[in-house]
Amino acid sequence: MKKLIPFVAFLLFGYTAISQVGIGNTDPKAALDISATNIATPANTDGLLIPRIDEFPSTTPTADQDGMMVFITGDGAPAKGFYYWDQDAGPAAWVNITAGSIDDADWFLEGSTNVPTAITDNIYTQGNVEIDQGQLILDPIDDQTGGLNLTKNISTSTSFTLRNFDVTTNLSGSTSIWQFESSFVGAGTGSRTGFVNLFNGTGAAGTIGFYNAFNNDSAASMIGVYNTFSSTSTSTKRGVYNQLNSAQNGQVYG
Repeated sequence: MKKLIPFVAFLLFGYTAISQVGIGNTDPKAALDISATNIATPANTDGLLIPRIDEFPSTTPTADQDGMMVFITGDGAPAKGFYYWDQDAGPAAWVNITAGSIDDADWFLEGSTNVPTAITDNIYTQGNVEIDQGQLILDPIDDQTGGLNLTKNISTSTSFTLRNFDVTTNLSGSTSIWQFESSFVGAGTGSRTGFVNLFNGTGAAGTIGFYNAFNNDSAASMIGVYNTFSSTSTSTKRGVYNQLNSAQNGQVYG
């Protein structure tokens, strides 16, 4: 009987070790639980290395390998990164974890349905983009090529008005709203223009640089264009400036 107890204990220990394996710990919390040497100051070897390969296996995996992961080194044809085998990808394929699959992509490369893979890629989305309680900050670094560039190519006739830039604010309180503001700060000596219209082309339709429509019965003052020049500079200041370089015979309004 004394010989039987150690043997049973050995069997129970072996069953426990198989069901939950701990590396770097004696109390695993999962089927495989790997602990770092020190959580606060880990060693440079505290990590998990999965198989690193230059090319995908020449023999296509099967459903038994669904979810299998490898790391492509970048020394072969496939792009460097983590990949997993997706048996149900239709057709089955190796999926780049970093790029994701087209079905899961929220953004595409410009002019295609390919998933962007670099921070410098030009991207687009087919839905609306909303910023709630935040700010859209453009070109936060000293880069002369930044800014907001809205481009729309129209080559067909339409029966409705297209708005390249449309800002709608729903007001219900008494908060004052500045819908469009240009602020120039600093001591730069270059020309500063808050609003510019350039109408180039031979289109025969009416063209308006600035248009205001006051469609309400509010008792408050309504101003289409308002300028304040708080400056002691002796240079010329213009609130609205029009330069008409045209030989057309129609009426022209500034």
